[in-house]
Amino acid sequence: MNMNGKMPGEGESAERFPAAVVAAVLFSIAAAWIAGVVEGVVLASTGAGRSGVEWVYALILYGWFGVIAGVAWGTFLAAFGAVVPPLRRAAPALLLPGALVIPAAVVGLFWLNRWNALPGAMTARGLAVNGGVLLAGTLLFARTGPMSARMAALIGGHGRKGAFRLFFATLLLLVMLTVANLLPGAIGGDESTPPADGPPVIVLLADTLRRDHLQCYGYPKATSPAIDRFARDAIQFVRSSTGGCRTVPSTATLFTGNYPSAHGVMRAENAIRSSMKTLAERFRDGGYRTAAFISNPYLRPGTGFSRGFDHRMPSRLPGLISRRKTALERIAFRLARYDLTPPAKRAIPAALRWLERSSARPPFVYIHLMEPHSPYHPPRPFRLAFLPPGTKKLYHDPPRIPAEHDGKEWLSWAEYDPPGGIDSDRDEVMTALYDGEIRNLDAWLGLFFHQLKETGIYDRAVIVFLSDHGEEFADHGGYFHGRSLYAEMTGMPLILRLPGGRRSGTLSALPLHTVDLLPTLVSLAGIGRSERVQGRDRSGEILDSSPGGAGETAPLHAFLEEPPFLYSLRWDGFKVIEKNVAGRRTMTLFDEAADPGERNDLASVRPDTLALLDSLLERMKANVLQGAGSGEEEEEATAPDPETRRLLKSLGYTD
Repeated sequence: MNMNGKMPGEGESAERFPAAVVAAVLFSIAAAWIAGVVEGVVLASTGAGRSGVEWVYALILYGWFGVIAGVAWGTFLAAFGAVVPPLRRAAPALLLPGALVIPAAVVGLFWLNRWNALPGAMTARGLAVNGGVLLAGTLLFARTGPMSARMAALIGGHGRKGAFRLFFATLLLLVMLTVANLLPGAIGGDESTPPADGPPVIVLLADTLRRDHLQCYGYPKATSPAIDRFARDAIQFVRSSTGGCRTVPSTATLFTGNYPSAHGVMRAENAIRSSMKTLAERFRDGGYRTAAFISNPYLRPGTGFSRGFDHRMPSRLPGLISRRKTALERIAFRLARYDLTPPAKRAIPAALRWLERSSARPPFVYIHLMEPHSPYHPPRPFRLAFLPPGTKKLYHDPPRIPAEHDGKEWLSWAEYDPPGGIDSDRDEVMTALYDGEIRNLDAWLGLFFHQLKETGIYDRAVIVFLSDHGEEFADHGGYFHGRSLYAEMTGMPLILRLPGGRRSGTLSALPLHTVDLLPTLVSLAGIGRSERVQGRDRSGEILDSSPGGAGETAPLHAFLEEPPFLYSLRWDGFKVIEKNVAGRRTMTLFDEAADPGERNDLASVRPDTLALLDSLLERMKANVLQGAGSGEEEEEATAPDPETRRLLKSLGYTD
């Protein structure tokens, strides 16, 4: 390209060809950086991103996108300009508009068609919105033509040397930022740690699994034959409870041994504090080799859920695209086909291969499976196995909401709050597909347990099966999870097998909570005492085979979730739930024995009991919110003070 705007092939040598590409790349990088910074501002201001980090991120990911778009656009103009005279003459005026519009259009149209507040892409309003954006892009394209011609002439003439310097300086900056971002983090075990002599430890977590949808917990449908067989080989806890109603805070409670209000990991963008040693770190420091096979994308590296694991599936991604929520990150994931949610059919075989590796160190493995999480779409033959007669006509493949819900998939609470329009038949369809997901999960767990037996690991290992939270099917007026602390949400299945099958077939009334599992597992593995945790080591009560050793009376016991919105506490057969919305505090009280489904609110019938549990809950909240403490501190704090003891005695709860 020269001062007259000629392209290669029009009286110019091919050496002018790089100038066109350089111009397009420089313009495109600038446009991409502007788009990335604007998007970073939006993400940071809405709380969807991390303020202060998006700018560097925009320089890296969006910069490389600008390089790719600029090279493609410049090459197109140079190549086709050589054979198409109109394009050859117009090429200088097209360089800048294309470089500006391509990044802006990709990012803008992506968000316009992903944003829930805007109409769907193919609706009349959606087409109008997209058409308006394209029209604005066309106007921008036309208005920047004269400026582009002048800049192209400068680069093609005496300013070309300076443009090339700027081009290579920009590329060098991108390369340096990228290399710094790609440097691997500190992950892996300390080879100087001596091997432990404890048993293999396996933690199996089924995401979104209700306890009362398993046969071994009384469900009438044949959803869980393999899990039932495992329960007969193990200790089944009938009063266990989870740490919350969503994955991130509940799993962080499992990983840290602290309540959500103390560890503070409430949302996907939160990270486990480095001062809190994770479950995997404790096992690795104790001489174990460690691995995680995680199907939930919210438990991603960079948020603390990978700390302590020597091996992880999915593998650790570069920080460049592992932590953001920008348009280009999502597009990159899709193009790369990177599987953030490997299903059980991939995770279970991978875990078995890792467990069977020869090593002097015993294994600790954490397996987090997304079945039966929504959207409920199990493979055949489980997909239609539980549908009642007459409801198959309501089933959509893939599962979708009825027409009055605009055909959206069953994915988010926002679409079902309130859940109007889902009648009892459609609720049956949703429940049947959910049960099919459980049956699919059960089949893979059956394979897993069978292979463990074949390799001899099963009889030597401590194996824990649990869930992070339950699921609601209009039990209390809602669907899915994340909005309540009722029994269907917090009643966690928990089955624990000890080495040698000790106490197999036991039904335990010990009210084991997610927060107790870290210190308990560390103790069962014999790798020391857990410090700076709020959970209690229950290994002694679990190993005690004497009558009553399972713990007949529940101690003070609490769930905490996103203060100050939802809190729940169980004590002596009663459960209280506090809900605080916009400063309006409501309390509900349930008798767990007489009303396991928590349908009958006793708050107005038993005000004295409500006052007692309210008092205990406030004390528990005050203690937990102080931060992570030791097991002794937690036990001491949950013991009633003299005034509370007098109240308990007056109500007949103590002697």
